[in-house]
Amino acid sequence: VERGYDRGYAAALVASSSVLALLIPPSGNMILYGWVTDTSITAVFLAPILPGLILISLFMFWNRIMTRNMPIHQPEPRTAQEGAIEIVQKGRRAMFGLAMPLIILGCIYGGITTPTEAAAIAVVYAIPVGFWIYKDMTFSGLKEVIWKSGLISGIVLMVVFFSVMLGRLYTMEDVPQSMMQSILTITENKILLLLLINLFLLLVGMFMDDISGILLVAPLLMPLMNEIGVHPVHFGAIIGVSLGMGLITPPTAPLLYFSGLIGKASLSTMLKPTLVFVLFAYLPVVLLTTFIPELSMMLPRLILGIE
Repeated sequence: VERGYDRGYAAALVASSSVLALLIPPSGNMILYGWVTDTSITAVFLAPILPGLILISLFMFWNRIMTRNMPIHQPEPRTAQEGAIEIVQKGRRAMFGLAMPLIILGCIYGGITTPTEAAAIAVVYAIPVGFWIYKDMTFSGLKEVIWKSGLISGIVLMVVFFSVMLGRLYTMEDVPQSMMQSILTITENKILLLLLINLFLLLVGMFMDDISGILLVAPLLMPLMNEIGVHPVHFGAIIGVSLGMGLITPPTAPLLYFSGLIGKASLSTMLKPTLVFVLFAYLPVVLLTTFIPELSMMLPRLILGIE
C-alpha cells in the first residue's frame, strides 16, 4: 500500500496467493492427506508442485496486467555493485532462516527422516537460531509459542479424532459405497464425474477450513477415485487446488474475509481482483490438474518411481 498498490487489490492478492501453502512443500495439508489416505507423504509433497508453479506464473501475469495503471512508486535505481552488496548483506542475515526449509526437505527427500522427525529437527534448530542468531525470541515469548502450539495441536488432534470416528461410521454404514453408487447413477462418464467432484470440493472449500475439508473429503471420496481409476497421489493434487480455490471463492471465501480484516479492506474493493484470480488463474489450474494426470504424477514418477 505504501508503494501505491490499491489496498483492496493488495489484500486480494495476499489472500489468493496464501493458498499456495497447500501446494508448495512442506505442506501440512499434504501430510494430513497422506496420513488419512495411507499414501506416500513424499509423493503427495511432489504432486502439487507443478500445478503450484503454473499458478504462480498466472498470478505474476495477472498482477502485471492489473497493476499497470496503479500509481506504483518504484525504488531508486541502484548500480549492479550496490545491488550485489545488498544481496550479500541480506543473504548473510537470512541464510539461517532460509536453511530451515532446506533442512526439512533435505531430511525428507534424502530418506534421512520421516516428515514428523524432520519437523522435530526444525524445532530444535529454530529455538537457538531465534535466541542467539536473530535475537528476536525471549523466554517469555518461547513460553507463549509453546502454549499456542499446544493449543493449536490440541484442536487439530480433536478434529482428527472425531474425523476418524466419523470415517469409521461412514464405513460401517456403507456411506462411501452408497455415495459412489448415487454418483454413478448420474453418470459413468469419467470427465463428468471429475467435474462433479471438483464442484463438490469447491463447495467444501467455501464453507470449511482446509484441514477439516481434507479430513472429511479424502476418506469419503477415495473409494470413488479408485473406482474410476484416479491415482491417490493425483487425487491429492486435485484436492489441494480445488479446496484452495474454494477458500477464496465468494460469497463465503473464509480466507478473503480474513485478509480483508487484516488488511483493513472492504470486500467490495477485493471482489474484482479476486474474481480475476479465481476465473483466470485458479480455474485453469484446477482443470489442468484434474484432466492432465501427468502434471501431478511427473515428479513422483521421476523421483520416486511411482507407477
